[in-house]
Amino acid sequence: MNTILSMFDRLPEEVITLILNYLENNRNISLYTNLSYTRMDVNYILSLKNVNKFFKRFIEKQVDTWDECKTSSLSKPFIISETRSTQVDNLCLKKTPILVFRWLFDNNIHLSTKNIQKLIIKDRIDVFLLGFHYQEFLKTIFNRFQLCSSNDIFGLSENTNPMVTAVRHDKVNIVKLLLETSTNGNVYLDQITGIFEESIKFIKKGTLNYLLINHHDKLKDVINKKFNTIILRFDNIEDILFYIIINKKADVNREILKSIISKNYIDLFKYCHRNFFSKTRNNSDLLLKCLESNSFIIFDYLMVNGSYIQPSEFSEIFLSKKKHHTIFLNMILDKYLDLIPIKMNIISVAIKNKVDNRRIEHLIKKGYQYDEKDIIMILENKNILLAKTMINSYRV
Repeated sequence: MNTILSMFDRLPEEVITLILNYLENNRNISLYTNLSYTRMDVNYILSLKNVNKFFKRFIEKQVDTWDECKTSSLSKPFIISETRSTQVDNLCLKKTPILVFRWLFDNNIHLSTKNIQKLIIKDRIDVFLLGFHYQEFLKTIFNRFQLCSSNDIFGLSENTNPMVTAVRHDKVNIVKLLLETSTNGNVYLDQITGIFEESIKFIKKGTLNYLLINHHDKLKDVINKKFNTIILRFDNIEDILFYIIINKKADVNREILKSIISKNYIDLFKYCHRNFFSKTRNNSDLLLKCLESNSFIIFDYLMVNGSYIQPSEFSEIFLSKKKHHTIFLNMILDKYLDLIPIKMNIISVAIKNKVDNRRIEHLIKKGYQYDEKDIIMILENKNILLAKTMINSYRV
């Protein structure tokens, strides 16, 4: 075997070219015919570099070998065959060295939109930066006709458009490259609103944050329009919401406050309340939202700062809940018991939610009502001490 390999080292390059052309099945070949890979699997071509050092040097120095791409027009990128695209996919999905992609580009073996999609998913920014030096790559990623039949690049459910892929996989650096690398004739700059809405639709925090900070001038109207949706769809974005509100990129109304409560953004709520609604005392809608969302810290903050709600309104909603948050329930019993009218059966709620004996005994002393079913429930729980207290205090 070593003898055969050493023979290859001594063969003229023209003979190696002839051998490779036979492998490619090129017609009308001669000793001086240049290489032209039109059918051979590109992965096979690259694998020949492993034969020996001679083959490695020989393959790596080849340029301009794929003739088919030379016929592409200036207005449209060359249409890559499905077979070739599948072959290159293997390279795009692996940690293929950047030098290999340079070799592909230099040999007119260009990437399809599906290949580019794989690179985006793998976050191959280095390949994108290299591709920007090649006309075919640029035509593929920036050509409006190639990417979508309409001006709306997000209009297709199945779409290999680079921007669509970058947004849906939250590849912020790719989004940034596509928007900022080229400003002249860049089809994506006209799609800022669509890109922004796509980031909201697919809940992509990184892309959303990038657009808010870097392209807010083109999003003035849509930010305010989508603000409530942003709050409700995303989790853990209090920092982004602070940025929007502090920089006055969206209006804060009571519906916004309710959404903030539902996400339990405590610091953000306090900021908004202090700066926009501090003089409002009738905050029953906000207090009930706290109850619905189990936002007990915000509830306590509102009450401490002078908010009020009718006890009948509060107790009706509070007692109708099937399940209570333990901390919230204990806080109401300890600090805001005056919101529960004496005739309401808060003791039954306390028993069902396993409130401790001390608090239930306090309710009994305050005169809150209970019945035989409540006593039976306590006995079933084998809470003898509390059962004795309830039996001794029971009023027929």
